[in-house]
Amino acid sequence: MSSDLLASWGLCKVGDWQLGGQYQSAKHLKHLPNITFTVDKDFDRPGNFVYAFVFRDESCCECRYVGVTTKSLSERFEGYRYGNTKKSDTDNRIKLPITDALKERKTVEIWAASPVAILATPDGPKELAVSKSLEAVLISKMKPNLNKAS
Repeated sequence: MSSDLLASWGLCKVGDWQLGGQYQSAKHLKHLPNITFTVDKDFDRPGNFVYAFVFRDESCCECRYVGVTTKSLSERFEGYRYGNTKKSDTDNRIKLPITDALKERKTVEIWAASPVAILATPDGPKELAVSKSLEAVLISKMKPNLNKAS
């Protein structure tokens, strides 16, 4: 199960996507219903995050996208919520399946972590963000269908 693998790599469920909200979509996506999200306040600050979108219904739990950001998750997800005026943009590529899944009454969970490696240095231990490395590992292992690299 996708969520078990995400948890084994240190990610936890930090929010959800929902239909509704006051936020409109980009002009070429106006035909879609509004979507919004909730994110745990601990992840609503700038950081080095790896995140995943898990689509779930009664019979299936599938990680469909893995990404990274140094922004707060809310700031990053505004792009997915609104879409982008460039039709081929990643925000649109992710927004459409999230919206479709929610219309089909599936849940779309947000999982995230802020992974660090501790390096031993002559001046003492130093933390090094490893979110980009973990993103690559998760994409390789899970092959989420919304990641171009999968």
